[in-house]
Amino acid sequence: MYNESRIEVVIMKIKNVLLTGDVDELINLGVKGCMQCGLCSYVCPSKIDLTYSVGQAKQLVMKLGRK
Repeated sequence: MYNESRIEVVIMKIKNVLLTGDVDELINLGVKGCMQCGLCSYVCPSKIDLTYSVGQAKQLVMKLGRK
């Protein structure tokens, strides 16, 4: 079942962890499972481009070879 508040929290955590570069934590947060549909950016009350941040996090994970 879709739980909007949990997803928002996880996406914001991904955005913050991206700044630290902690690839293992990004994987633990499930960054690889994101389809980058844009829903998080659409519902964000602050209009933060979270889809971009998640995309950057996924690229970091792939770049460091943790597929």
